Amino acid sequence: MLNKLSLKMKLAVGFGLLLAILVILGHAAYHTIVTLDEAANEVDRKTTEKELAISLENSAMKESSGTRGYLLSGDAKMLERDDQGKREIHQDIEKLAPLVKSEEGKRMYGEIQRAYQSFRVVADSEVQSRREGKSKKAQDAMSAQATAAFQVLDDATIAFSDHLAKGKVRVDQIHDSEVAKGKTRDEEQPAPIDPIDRRHGAPRGQRQRGAVRDQSADFSQF
Repeated sequence: MLNKLSLKMKLAVGFGLLLAILVILGHAAYHTIVTLDEAANEVDRKTTEKELAISLENSAMKESSGTRGYLLSGDAKMLERDDQGKREIHQDIEKLAPLVKSEEGKRMYGEIQRAYQSFRVVADSEVQSRREGKSKKAQDAMSAQATAAFQVLDDATIAFSDHLAKGKVRVDQIHDSEVAKGKTRDEEQPAPIDPIDRRHGAPRGQRQRGAVRDQSADFSQF
């Protein structure tokens, strides 16, 4: 059909298709930049999450060792370690809240909060019992409760850390994949600028270029 068109019309059609190809390539490049930026942000988010989860574990251990040390020695200075752990764990929990996106992560985060509150109730009662000089039997009973409560908290923080570590591995994989895709697109060269392939009467770019698929990575599950 193009053979019946005048040279002017063929040129118009050819340059029009060339413009369309450039628009598609521009859109693909923009999409690549946006996706890479999002992937890089997600890598940063997962890295921060993991670091906070580790800090949360360490802070919980600090609280536990502080109360244990006080109960064994009666030295009030040991409670300074407990107080430091409390401040740090509250900061970690507060910083983690806006970072957790997946439903599973939110569920685990909620379990940590509940386990920590339960541990704190028992630990504070344990310390108070020691201060009041209650019988060793009463203190041992409180100590057993505190140990059990801390174990629940410890299990919750470990499970949460493992979940975040797996999510970070997946996000890193997606990031690397998007980088590889971006490099591939950059290396692709557009067809030679020849509006009309006179051998077949069809626009050259039309035969050599396909549509660019627009796909975005979904990070909400990590």
